Amino acid sequence: MLGIGQIETRIAELIRGGRIPTKINQCVQAYQASVTSTTSTSMTDISGLTKNITPSSVYSQILIMVNVYVSNTSSNTWWTQLVRDSTTIGGDTNDYIDGGGANASAWNRNRVSVIYIDSPATTQETTYKVQWKCDGNTLYLNRTGSSDTRGGTSSITLMEVLA
Repeated sequence: MLGIGQIETRIAELIRGGRIPTKINQCVQAYQASVTSTTSTSMTDISGLTKNITPSSVYSQILIMVNVYVSNTSSNTWWTQLVRDSTTIGGDTNDYIDGGGANASAWNRNRVSVIYIDSPATTQETTYKVQWKCDGNTLYLNRTGSSDTRGGTSSITLMEVLA
């Protein structure tokens, strides 16, 4: 399995080599280096992982790259999802992009990496964000182990791809 950095490099190589006839018109990124947490049992925005982009054409696509580090305090279940404005996108049949099962070890740092191409069909400002929830206890962002040690930097990157 390729890591997100390897995938980004390969996409760039394909574009430079003319194998993908596209143009990146703009690129924006939000990143969260701080540790944050939630105990929410309903989907809530992850602080710092929301970004706006205004497509220049209704035919543009948005290449979305998400990289999130999540850990939990006990063997509870957790989920993440990707949202455009108020619509969940890019998930499985339950609209989740990733999650950890009830048998997951406590303090296990999990990396959620997603690459998704969206076609918002608008020239209006569009908001993309990552949300999360858990079924109990505490879920942490950018934290590893049972201490307050920071363990990663999470991000959402948006690229407008012209047709």
